[in-house]
Amino acid sequence: MEPKQTKLDFLYNILRKQILSGLLEYGSRLPSARRIAQTYQTSIRTSKAALKLLCEEGLIQTEPRRRAVVIYKAPFTSGEHSAVLAVLAKRKSIMAAYETMEALMPDIFTYCFRVTPVSALKHYETALKQARRANPAGSWSAASDLLHDSLHASGNLLFRSVFSALEQHAEVSFLLDYQQPVTTYSPYTETASLRTMIHIMQHADSAQLRERFTQNFHATTVSMQKSLDKLQGKYPGAEEEDTVGFSWKPAGGQFPYYIKIIRLLLEQIGAGRYPPGTLLPSEASLARQYGVSVHTIRKALAVLNASGFSRTINGRGTVVCRSDQSIYLKNGDRRLIMLYLSALQLMAFASRPAARLAFDAIREQDIPRLRAAAPLPYSALFSALQECLLNRTPLYPLAVILKETSRIISWGFYDPVIRESLNEICRRACICLQNGERQGFVNGVFDCYRSAFFGVRRFLAEEGIIGPDEIPVPD
Repeated sequence: MEPKQTKLDFLYNILRKQILSGLLEYGSRLPSARRIAQTYQTSIRTSKAALKLLCEEGLIQTEPRRRAVVIYKAPFTSGEHSAVLAVLAKRKSIMAAYETMEALMPDIFTYCFRVTPVSALKHYETALKQARRANPAGSWSAASDLLHDSLHASGNLLFRSVFSALEQHAEVSFLLDYQQPVTTYSPYTETASLRTMIHIMQHADSAQLRERFTQNFHATTVSMQKSLDKLQGKYPGAEEEDTVGFSWKPAGGQFPYYIKIIRLLLEQIGAGRYPPGTLLPSEASLARQYGVSVHTIRKALAVLNASGFSRTINGRGTVVCRSDQSIYLKNGDRRLIMLYLSALQLMAFASRPAARLAFDAIREQDIPRLRAAAPLPYSALFSALQECLLNRTPLYPLAVILKETSRIISWGFYDPVIRESLNEICRRACICLQNGERQGFVNGVFDCYRSAFFGVRRFLAEEGIIGPDEIPVPD
């Protein structure tokens, strides 16, 4: 099990790392507490608490009504360009983040602006005022606020989190603000583009909106590559990391340990490893297996018992009573249920570019494995297809997003009808894979997650757990 980390720990550690590495260099100002909270998906209170810890450590200095300033000077830095050198060192990772945004975000933003009109967003009036100004400075921030508003308004608990992680890793603020003199054209640095963007959001249909977002994100990727090349020309001796990095922790990585245990046990029960009538391993065995305390195991088993999955008998152990996991959706924590539904929806969107990028590698290496999984029960073929996507997606940030999202949806699919539907859709997708039909395979993979999302959402709506308008089905 991963070490437990609070949102404050998460935010403090990431800001501290940026300061100590020189990315936030001596004398520079941090974003405001509000902007930090928005970027890292925390509360303003948590943001201020992290800044207080950094101040107490002597890394920053805070003043009333002003942004905090970095007062730590990294010992290895020379001159005034440590931040530039730190950015250039991770340029492969930065470009991978921009490429991931280009592949993933147009579909998501098209969906979000179809669900919520731009005029209903929190920062709409501010963006309009910014668009009327002759000076384009700061327009990227106004555009970013609109985009974040739309992700939040969609009702999905993960859209905004994943976009914030990509923006942060791509050093959007640095490349579009602090380095504007060397930054080439970007859709977010032109006031005229902000005006056009708002107009398109107000009047375009879905196809036009998606085309516009695709063009904007592609132009941004090209622009950032040129900017980094220009910076590299100014600092030809800058070192470069060998590997591409990216990290994203959904909801700040804050899943209680007992919830993780419940998810793992549900997966095992749903897969038939512990059929009804059999005993689960002892509490001590489960504690050793998952690296947690017996108390945590007992808490997880108590939830399973209350949900009707199992029954603990004194002197004997915990007996599995049923494998129909839909009962847990009825009795489980609503926020975690919404997180699960959000993950299914995100997976539907992320699977499409992943399938497109991984098509050739899967076709060359994984067809025998998929054939072997096809006749197996439950959702074995779907699970095998999902694992192929995780292993073969060449764009590292996208692969991380798939991996972290798949952890949330590892509970399994609850209705036998959904399972059979998934298997049939997977079979059709695999036929397209065998026949070399890339687009048919891409559409088939998307339909798998869309079908799973639709089935779970329909069950939740019928049971009154969610409203009829919460998190619509993606097209």
